[in-house]
Amino acid sequence: MPGSPLRPFRRTINRSTLRLDFFDITTLDVDVVVSSDDVGLSMGAGVARAILGAGGESVGREARAQAPLPLGGVAVTAAGRMPAKRVFHAAVLDPADRDSTTVDLVTGVTGRCLELCDGMGYRSIAFPALATGAARLSLERSAVAMLVEIASHLRARTSLRTVVLALYPRFAHVPRELAPRFYSGL
Repeated sequence: MPGSPLRPFRRTINRSTLRLDFFDITTLDVDVVVSSDDVGLSMGAGVARAILGAGGESVGREARAQAPLPLGGVAVTAAGRMPAKRVFHAAVLDPADRDSTTVDLVTGVTGRCLELCDGMGYRSIAFPALATGAARLSLERSAVAMLVEIASHLRARTSLRTVVLALYPRFAHVPRELAPRFYSGL
């Protein structure tokens, strides 16, 4: 089946910019980077492990001190050596109940992270596609749910000026029939 590259995009919503692009999230100069992790904040795989590697062990110690989180909870830590100021650790996987990770959970966590940014006065945040690793949610389901929630949030009053959905570069090619789902509803 032929595939086509999913193109990065940028949308202006009110006074904010929503971007989808292919980046290593640990290199972005934003106020907040979101980590996709388990309820124990183990930072043992995927983007959480990459954030631990880039930020340093102090990020892991600070996260684990707040564990365990309820599924859907968010812990806030410093970002260590990364350019970001903070890491929001999103608990999207309960290893004891892998079926509890749903699109609704991802939507709720995305909304909580955006609300935390507003409450803390942050102007920029970068998300990975939440729950697409060990939690086994498909990239397209996660990204679409997140983009719809982000767009909805940006239509209201917010301190945020830039929201990035930073997909890891290995996701740069998706099947042609899936690509339109990323762009509809924005």
